[in-house]
Amino acid sequence: MKLRVAVPCPGVGRVRRGYERFSTDLAEALADRAEVRVFAGRCPPGIPGATIPSPSREFLARLGCSEDRAYYLEQVLFAVAVLPALWAFRPHVIHISDVVSANVLRRLKHALPRDTRILFCNGGSETPEHYAPYDFVHLLGPWQLPDPSSGLMDPARMFVVPLGVFTSKFSPRVTKDEARSKLRLPAGPLAITVAAHVRAHKGVDYLIEELAQPGAAGWSLLWLGQRTAETPELEALIARTAPGRVILRSVDAERVPEYLAAADLFLFASHQEAFGIGLIEAMAAGLPVLVRDIPPFRYIIGDDEQVSSLKERGALVPHLAVAVSAEWRASRGLRNQIRAKEVFDWAPLAPRYLEMYERTLASSK
Repeated sequence: MKLRVAVPCPGVGRVRRGYERFSTDLAEALADRAEVRVFAGRCPPGIPGATIPSPSREFLARLGCSEDRAYYLEQVLFAVAVLPALWAFRPHVIHISDVVSANVLRRLKHALPRDTRILFCNGGSETPEHYAPYDFVHLLGPWQLPDPSSGLMDPARMFVVPLGVFTSKFSPRVTKDEARSKLRLPAGPLAITVAAHVRAHKGVDYLIEELAQPGAAGWSLLWLGQRTAETPELEALIARTAPGRVILRSVDAERVPEYLAAADLFLFASHQEAFGIGLIEAMAAGLPVLVRDIPPFRYIIGDDEQVSSLKERGALVPHLAVAVSAEWRASRGLRNQIRAKEVFDWAPLAPRYLEMYERTLASSK
């Protein structure tokens, strides 16, 4: 019997985050070796799974809910609504990342087929105290492991496997000049940052303010992201500090490779992240990167030269001076492209996901 894996994710088809892309990529990567179904807010065409009728966070916000409340209610209502579909599918493993939905399913486990295992993917940086109650936990890197002396969780119930990317989708198909001409982007040194939902912890404000430093003159910043309540404030910051040098665009995920092909350097100044799929995509595109020195980014890059504190005023400027060198960009970009393919592509990762599911089924709860 083929392994059956359910991936409930209300954001699929509704929002553009790394985990939504991971959910659909997972179904594609394992299609020949397991039956993976994505249960989504709006299941995309060609993806095995189903759309689960439930209110979106945008709809709930229009009813007057705050952004956080709308997200919470979307998750709760989706988790309840997906139960009949899960019962009909009878998955061996439910692989879920959204913590609110995961908590609801954990509490309603009596309504699921008896032998179904819940595998919680720690895509939101939950601490060991919060993820220990789940049957099994998928951790994205060693920094998420609990202290061995804590005794919080049996090591047999934890699996460390990074998220995957189809790296070939991000290999540039056109030259930089062709991409810039098509996308109507400025000439000169161009950095890019990607923040699906622009929030304070993403550090976009820091990057904007650094562009105002004298040593950053000549650089422009392309910022890809969905608009949020914070966007107007950041646009006002741009107008005050770096007018005409920051370009904000909201584009479909399928167009991100075009924009990466147009850039010279990828920047990521997030204060905290559970992982960093956008960073891997930039590396797969052959871009040099400069990111804040936090554990997931350091793990993904594996190169001291491309991490920095990125919090003090003026800290970015010396790195921009180095990145002006085409030779430096080419050497770092090639190195990053190789690492992305060897470590984070689905070709080496798909067997590890299958092993994780099989070990989940073989382990006692």
